[in-house]
Amino acid sequence: MASQMTDEDTGETPVNSFMVPRGEFEVVDTWDTAGMRGSGSHDVRMTDCYVPPEHTLPEVALASSEIWENPTYRNPTHAVYNKAAVALGVGRGAIDSFIELANVKTPWGSGSMLKDQPQAQIRVGEAEATLQAARIFVMETQDALEAHLGPLPSQGGRLTPDWEHARLAHLACAHAAQSVRQMVGVLNNAAGTTGSRMDSPLERKLRDAHQSATHALISYRHYENIGKTWVGHDPPPNYREPERA
Repeated sequence: MASQMTDEDTGETPVNSFMVPRGEFEVVDTWDTAGMRGSGSHDVRMTDCYVPPEHTLPEVALASSEIWENPTYRNPTHAVYNKAAVALGVGRGAIDSFIELANVKTPWGSGSMLKDQPQAQIRVGEAEATLQAARIFVMETQDALEAHLGPLPSQGGRLTPDWEHARLAHLACAHAAQSVRQMVGVLNNAAGTTGSRMDSPLERKLRDAHQSATHALISYRHYENIGKTWVGHDPPPNYREPERA
């Protein structure tokens, strides 16, 4: 679990992760959404539960720790990347589902299978190009950011990336989610009414793609928040901006 905790001495409210035995908290069934239903992102409720210090993981202390030799674990944008990975996976699944459907469906009023129709072939080509481009953008920015962080700080590396690497990380991940959202919608439309049936994998992919793209870490608003920094404006304060190099 993770939560803000108030330091009674300083008044600060750092974010901490903590471990609690399963029987000491209640899962509140609040995750009733159109998409990503399988994630089970419910709320939890705890009442008068004591968490010993050895079961807490302070975010700030972990972020500045020398224990993470692998820069992957020092990457402050790791949460952004793992949300983008979900979106990319949904996109891959949507393309595969559409191709499977195209190989068996003959649309009503048509004399040929869906796979033999130019509009379906075009949509598959567009979708694959969109997905691969988004994936490459994500992978290249992650590789560049981790190479930039380098070894442990005691060995000449860094704890946090400069702003140039950080903003490209945010932009790449938001772009992945938004590109997949649009691409899956196009494929679903090309599938015809079959793609809207509740037993169709494409129907689920459509809901998941839209739900994924609404997550705060990869939502459409990042285009504005990141884009404006290229024309001289500062990003919103909630970006926890690293020091600019």
